[in-house]
Amino acid sequence: MSVLQAVYDHRIDISGVGLISVLSRARETLPTVLGPLASPAQMARMTLPKARITGGNGVVAHELHSWPLAVQGRRMGLELLITDGMVMGARFGTSEARTPAP
Repeated sequence: MSVLQAVYDHRIDISGVGLISVLSRARETLPTVLGPLASPAQMARMTLPKARITGGNGVVAHELHSWPLAVQGRRMGLELLITDGMVMGARFGTSEARTPAP
């Protein structure tokens, strides 16, 4: 399926950041530790497996934002799934870098 994707290559420590609380929030209200998100116009259109861009609620994301170097304890990698400007899913673990964000 087609999705807009941005990969952020900077290392960030997200330990202690309440990322579960970002679900259902507008992309503009995300914690500042993540830095600014790429706008849809700055993102690359990619074809990815539907399972990779589908949230736990079954909604398919329009945007996939990936931080492969995000650290939370022993886990590395963070992906946020965004639909209609709202965060609708988050995944922790190793994410694959595809296209660097500006």
